[in-house]
Amino acid sequence: MLIVLFPVFFVACDEKPKNPIAVHGDRMIDAYHRSQDLRDEANVDAIKKAIQAHRAGNDKFPQDLEEIKPLLSAPDLDLSKYTYNSSDGSVAIKK
Repeated sequence: MLIVLFPVFFVACDEKPKNPIAVHGDRMIDAYHRSQDLRDEANVDAIKKAIQAHRAGNDKFPQDLEEIKPLLSAPDLDLSKYTYNSSDGSVAIKK
């Protein structure tokens, strides 16, 4: 049993301790990116609602996302981040 455990301890001792500041920085960057993704997903929901409101008032989908800007609560939203299909009103985040 000692022979089996010895390699495990040897490998574990070879690991370098992580820099706590770098680890914290990485976590902060990851959290920032996750918040950006969540923001974009929330914006998709708002854009979809604006598209539906436009359709309800005009009996057609908007030709492009610029038509719904007045309906958005954040008119300065960067709509270039999203793809839009005017034939079915679908919208998605560009990859």
